[in-house]
Amino acid sequence: MPIPVSVLPVNAKKILFIFSSETLKSIYATFLSHFFKKIKAEENFISDAVCYNRQAKYKILTFAPDLILTYTVRAFDNTLKLIHFAKTTGECRILSIVEEKISLENRVQIKTAGADAVVERSIKINKLVEKMHFLLKQGREGF
Repeated sequence: MPIPVSVLPVNAKKILFIFSSETLKSIYATFLSHFFKKIKAEENFISDAVCYNRQAKYKILTFAPDLILTYTVRAFDNTLKLIHFAKTTGECRILSIVEEKISLENRVQIKTAGADAVVERSIKINKLVEKMHFLLKQGREGF
């Protein structure tokens, strides 16, 4: 069951981070501090993180995120499955972070599975925040 709208802050947007390991999951807190400093005055956000495992699909269903950020490095097949699952179960935007050396064919596969954007992991934090913010705004108008 998704989080009831009545308990969310007004116009809150939910962001779900999906990582390939617990180590990467733990670093998302650092990212969030930069992210919220940049745009917290404009928006209300709720975020959560999960690793690629059985809990990921459950989290997508119960959290009902507006934006999913997938960390595709060392989890390509899992990413494709989760992107497809997320797109068939809800109305969310998906941003996938990939390695710089990933092939064009694999990038196309990620987009075909349903990702709205694909960025390289070397992206600067400010650019990543801008891309996420753009996708969240687009999500409001696109659905």
